[in-house]
Amino acid sequence: MFHRQTQWTTLMSRHLLQNIRDSGCVDMESLCILAYEHVWEISVNLHVVDYDGNILDCANLAALCALAHFRYPAVTVTGTDVHVHSLTERNPQPIRILHYPIMISFALFENG
Repeated sequence: MFHRQTQWTTLMSRHLLQNIRDSGCVDMESLCILAYEHVWEISVNLHVVDYDGNILDCANLAALCALAHFRYPAVTVTGTDVHVHSLTERNPQPIRILHYPIMISFALFENG
């Protein structure tokens, strides 16, 4: 279907990004530390070892599970001063997930 492996991975990455970012499932405002200056950046890396169909469904579920279990350091903002707490000072915070957009693959069969 694709001439190069990179075209396939680019297309898959684009679909996952659209599903997670454009659905609004992650509360982006909660990732803002100081408006227009400091924000948390989230990156999800998926490594597919082997697949036999429905790769986007599985990759989407894996990315959502990774986001749901990820914790980032607590931050205190005083004026324009930002203090990122160590893991021993304060418990890390979870990413606020508003809902879980699930991909579902289906097929239609003729004469079925």
